[in-house]
Amino acid sequence: MSEDELTARVQWAAVDANAFGRGKVQLDQVEGLAAELRSANVEVVVPEVVLWEWAQHAHADLVAHYDSLRVGAKTFRGSRMAGAFPDVSDRAELHTVSVEQVLSHLRDQLSQLDNVSVLPATPAAALVGLKAQVLMQGPGERKSGIKTGAADMAWVQDVLALAESEPARLVLLTSDSDVEAAFKYLGAAPPVRYTRRNQLVGAVRGLVPAPPGDMALSIARYIGSKLPAAIGSVARAGELDELVGTLDDASVEQLLPSRLILGASITEITGLASVRDLQTSRPSDGPVGSLVTASLTLLATISAVTWDPTPDDQERVAAREFEDVALEVPISGRLMELEVQRLRAAAPASVLEHLPLYDSIADGKNALSNALGAVPGLPRDEWWNDVLNDFVPSEIPEGIDWTRNDLMDEEERWEIGLHIHGKESSVIIEADPYEFSRMKRSRIYSVFGTFAGREVNGPTAVAGAVLRDFLVP
Repeated sequence: MSEDELTARVQWAAVDANAFGRGKVQLDQVEGLAAELRSANVEVVVPEVVLWEWAQHAHADLVAHYDSLRVGAKTFRGSRMAGAFPDVSDRAELHTVSVEQVLSHLRDQLSQLDNVSVLPATPAAALVGLKAQVLMQGPGERKSGIKTGAADMAWVQDVLALAESEPARLVLLTSDSDVEAAFKYLGAAPPVRYTRRNQLVGAVRGLVPAPPGDMALSIARYIGSKLPAAIGSVARAGELDELVGTLDDASVEQLLPSRLILGASITEITGLASVRDLQTSRPSDGPVGSLVTASLTLLATISAVTWDPTPDDQERVAAREFEDVALEVPISGRLMELEVQRLRAAAPASVLEHLPLYDSIADGKNALSNALGAVPGLPRDEWWNDVLNDFVPSEIPEGIDWTRNDLMDEEERWEIGLHIHGKESSVIIEADPYEFSRMKRSRIYSVFGTFAGREVNGPTAVAGAVLRDFLVP
């Protein structure tokens, strides 16, 4: 089993005696590893045999340390300074510490760590290990004339029993390749093995659903970095082709309510305005990663073929193109460590709006606050509602500011300047002069913004431009 085959079935990370360097116990590193794996529901398991090895090594180090202190204490007394410095003399009176005391201490310390357990050694595993060592099978071998391998064989037997003989439920932290020989001797495929803690954590981190806001921003940046994207483009190799499949026929009719649309297709994705309803889950199997589902609001260019009768009862077929059409697209995909691996449409795209109009400036503000509040990386709509209605929010995120043009006629035109991460744009809500003169309604309003010299129409198009120009690197 290779590193690429680590699956989300992993439940236990078993550590070997050399997991943290040359057989030395490092409880801080054990605790850190357990903390990093906790949110992935992966428990750190210390086989009891490994704990014995750690205790023996720690005791040997302690004995060497005490011997050094005793030599120093003898020199101290010989210099006749013991009377002058009684506190130092007292500290030189060392007591013998047994390996059993060290073992008891380590066991107690491990029991206090969250997401860490000591896996008891079993007689059956000890017998299997002894047999492998004596017969020099599996990890059993002769080193410097001495047969070894029983310890590795025993703890491997125990962790395999813990996983109910399913190696895919285990991941190993060890630099000892003999461990793989032990699994093979038991007739099991060796679990994925890492030699460094950061490698293991990096692989398992993909099992942990990241905060929805972070995942939404990752999706937005992934899509934004590929825009504009022509659908079916040979030049761009159709990078986002899987993101939009077909159009919902019924929703397309709102583009031209008075005409019959014979057919329509998405020719280009020009923007992303929001990532909504994002949900994550761990896959039951397969490659490591977080499964995601979400609803995207995309801005697209749609080409349509329309039919309408002429006054002389002749039929007329025409090709029309509609820009900055807001689409809702349900998607599914996979992320690993916040890096998008794949996104694809889960259902046909539906037309949400195109060149929307509003009965009042207040209605336009409300639509704009909803659209900006859905942009990944920006404050929610309640915050924008305060800003757009001249209230100062209690908290202002770093890098976001705004200015109001108070010289406007509030009944005809309303304007705000947005300043986000060092970039500026203006957004205007004003009475549409054409509609004002041609329709009986007193006023009708449109929302539009200017970004990098390009005008976009509609709150959703404004949100898409904010994301594209301000938030996508």
